[in-house]
Amino acid sequence: MVQKIGRNAPCPCGSGNKYKKCCLGGPSRSAAKLQRQLSPPRRVERHLNIVPSVEFQERRVRAIRNKIIARPLEETFHEFLILLLKARFGEGWRQNQMAVPPEKRHVLIQWVDAWREWRTTMRVDENRDGDHWAATSSGEVRALVALAYDLFCLEVTNRLPRFLVRKLKDRHEYQGARYEIAVAAIIARAGFEIEFLDKKIIEEKHCEFIATHKETRIKMGVEAKSRRRKGVLHEPGELDLEEVRVDIGNLLDDALLQRPSKLPYLVFIDINVPATTEKDPRDIEWIKDLESRLKERGLLSQDGKNQDPLNALVVTNYSYYYAGEAQAPRSECLVAKSVNPQIPIQNPRVMSSILESLSQYSQIPNEV
Repeated sequence: MVQKIGRNAPCPCGSGNKYKKCCLGGPSRSAAKLQRQLSPPRRVERHLNIVPSVEFQERRVRAIRNKIIARPLEETFHEFLILLLKARFGEGWRQNQMAVPPEKRHVLIQWVDAWREWRTTMRVDENRDGDHWAATSSGEVRALVALAYDLFCLEVTNRLPRFLVRKLKDRHEYQGARYEIAVAAIIARAGFEIEFLDKKIIEEKHCEFIATHKETRIKMGVEAKSRRRKGVLHEPGELDLEEVRVDIGNLLDDALLQRPSKLPYLVFIDINVPATTEKDPRDIEWIKDLESRLKERGLLSQDGKNQDPLNALVVTNYSYYYAGEAQAPRSECLVAKSVNPQIPIQNPRVMSSILESLSQYSQIPNEV
């Protein structure tokens, strides 16, 4: 079943307006209604163990697990996130990257440089918002800050394994690790505890992690896969936009082989293609194409005649980086739910919490 956005539902862009009065009708002509994509309104993460920041002795003080960090008051939360990200990778790693030719450097080096340039360019009076500045982000900036926030959310829940950080630093493993972190952060923000399985099961197929819903204690397996494209995110070759297709069949087949026994199962796949300009999800070509392909495979059908091996397939397109220095596109997502899964999820609040978290992906609060 494909989740449609109702006309009277809150708009997924985070504006706080109804969908019919926001993105459904296309972009507003009023400058006062322009959505600031980097800092849209967002609730503080009620499911995470976040200690609210405070002002103390003319400093902004934040607590992250067992650390207390004091920073200048004029530093924004987004700047703080980038500071944490750079510290996580380390100065030694950065220097090693700078010692190799530019074409062989990690994409994060490029994005951090883009962040610095964007921040300098946007610090003008027209973008001032009280003591801070706020402006529409570029594709590279959005990709960097989304990663930084996902890392922050896993850090505060003490669920950021070292092996994932090591994979992030590796050019060839970055894409898969990045998406696993995105999915884990989405699930954590939905109110789940996370147990990564990379260290638990080594010699057999397994999903990425087991998620336990804190409220209901329902457990489920979660798998995350990202479609690789030539010339994108360190992949060799050159991207041919004329040949870009959804084609996630092999990824889905592989994910089904990694299904845990006796647990509900969710599969996340990122298609990694340039975002479209369509405002209504029903008009996005890759979504219509994917719905047709699922029908052809007889998977997640509406009639419920066959039992599905998974409870839901979540297909995302978090490909902000394709925009480069241009304005970042919005994220795109399709959720196909089984009406007859082999192992049902007994409480509807479990999926509703995930759908809520998905709808707010990359909408980062101004402060926590």
